[in-house]
Amino acid sequence: MVDAAGPGCVARIWSANPQGTLHFDLDGARVWSVDFAELCSGKVAGVPEPIAGLHARGGNCYLPIPFARSCKVTMTGKPFYYVINYRAYDAAATVEEAHRLWKTVD
Repeated sequence: MVDAAGPGCVARIWSANPQGTLHFDLDGARVWSVDFAELCSGKVAGVPEPIAGLHARGGNCYLPIPFARSCKVTMTGKPFYYVINYRAYDAAATVEEAHRLWKTVD
């Protein structure tokens, strides 16, 4: 879904039919696994409306997800239609490392 090197930030996640589980590997560590449909419908604790929600028949999430060195987003589940927008920053940019912002999951 996303495999980016260098500093940056995931800015938007959208899907017409979110399903399965999203996995976020930031700066070399798995930091979050979340149900795709719940994330895009505003049902995940800490990511409420209007940061995430169902609008115009699509699931949206505008939670900024920063990374200092790398970002890999993968998923488990059936094929689906999605868009993930991220910003790549200049290599000299300083971004707070993910492990300081997210609790690492096993």
